[in-house]
Amino acid sequence: MEHDAVRKPSHYVEGRKFEPKDVIRDWGLNFNLGNAVKYLSRAGRKGDILEDLRKAQEYIKFEIEALEAERKRERVTPPAYHPNCKCVPNPITEGERIVIDLVVPKDTPMEAVIQMAIAKIMGVEE
Repeated sequence: MEHDAVRKPSHYVEGRKFEPKDVIRDWGLNFNLGNAVKYLSRAGRKGDILEDLRKAQEYIKFEIEALEAERKRERVTPPAYHPNCKCVPNPITEGERIVIDLVVPKDTPMEAVIQMAIAKIMGVEE
């Protein structure tokens, strides 16, 4: 096999059925996970095995940190709309109205009707 360090690097292709770039593409991996696969696939085939394993580990760490930050952003909610409830309203621009179907038993106190309406608007089923 003729050596081509750019298109067919021996540390990725020799003795292999699939190249890491093809696996990364087929699996739809992002940059961090793709690099982890790349370094794992060449570990011990190019330079120091420990260095490649540490690089793979670092890219996995980058991905974990990115996922944790994303989850943290998803958990952040805006402050409650009303001091007596924990609802988070959908912003309504001026002139918009929300129309809801609400079944209210006779003689229900107004405060309970308001809480029922808030729950309905927010999609909270009791």
